[in-house]
Amino acid sequence: MIRPATTADLPAVARLVDVVWGDHEIMSDPGRYRNGALVATEGDQVVGVGSCIESSRTPELATAHIDVVPDRRRQGLGTALFDELVQRTTATLLVGRTLRSQPGAEPFATALGFEFAESALEGWIDPAAVSAWLESAPAAIPQEARILVDAEYGAAADLLAAHFRRTHPWLPEAAPAGPERFVGDAFAVAGVEADGELIGAASLQRPFFGNDAGRAFLLWVSGPSDAVVTALVAAALREAEAHQLQVRVECNSHNMAFWRCLESIPGAPLQRDLTVWTMRR
Repeated sequence: MIRPATTADLPAVARLVDVVWGDHEIMSDPGRYRNGALVATEGDQVVGVGSCIESSRTPELATAHIDVVPDRRRQGLGTALFDELVQRTTATLLVGRTLRSQPGAEPFATALGFEFAESALEGWIDPAAVSAWLESAPAAIPQEARILVDAEYGAAADLLAAHFRRTHPWLPEAAPAGPERFVGDAFAVAGVEADGELIGAASLQRPFFGNDAGRAFLLWVSGPSDAVVTALVAAALREAEAHQLQVRVECNSHNMAFWRCLESIPGAPLQRDLTVWTMRR
């Protein structure tokens, strides 16, 4: 039976999500299923859950989540949840996420009609734990990364917005990429200049959710070369170290200079498990 989720279902949904996503920092949040979710039940047991969350910034985009308990997969429950959910949204671009470590997840996505969009490299970095890398990271470039002042944030935001477009080719053209997204809530913004012009930027941001005490996000990094990107990442991590911040990094496979930089940091506990999929309707 498929029906709308109720408040009474939340504990069972949380347990199900924990089974599927484990300790994944973002996707293990059962809050994805609090509004407009559907559950699949057998008797009084919740055996599947799904939601289709429309973007508040981009109405034509929605993120689909389907989770089914392992012993009830490949029996049509996930497909039934998905079919019901897509009837309830007007979004023309659906986004889904899977873990490569979950058997059957990728074939399920492709069977529904999703196509590969990008892989992700992600995790938390303790700057104090990678201090040796930070000491050696200043790359062999004539320009040095520095922390920008507020008056320079506009130029940094323009660089990061253009880079965001290039590294997220699957997003709708109308998807907003204004300055507030990249520098509006930043702890600090690092930059590299050449001939008096900003050529690279990295934004160390406050978390978008949950308790932000002692934490920051490093998501937006743009530079014309691996050396510039490495200098920017090192500057951002040094700033985080000065404020005793743990840093969550997220990079997609369209941003390979950032990816290579993160992989070069010895001992950084990064995950390469997440895949993003899209479907146009």
